[in-house]
Amino acid sequence: MSGQRSRRQWGWYPLTDDWAARIVAESGVRSGEFVVDLGAGHGALTAHLVAAGARVLAVELHPGRARHLRSRFAEEDV
Repeated sequence: MSGQRSRRQWGWYPLTDDWAARIVAESGVRSGEFVVDLGAGHGALTAHLVAAGARVLAVELHPGRARHLRSRFAEEDV
């Protein structure tokens, strides 16, 4: 399956690091707050939320991206 077709099938639109940082900064999320990252993808937003001190539940339906998230955040409480 082509990358473009796969993205459409899963409704995945990659979030760049600069946009993820901006979203978290503009959201006003504070340390200790609980945030659900639905469709977490590769964890761009998740990483910035964790860095801000949020408690994060990252949800990803795509099996490969879910494995990547588990590996990427293995040392975090995500």
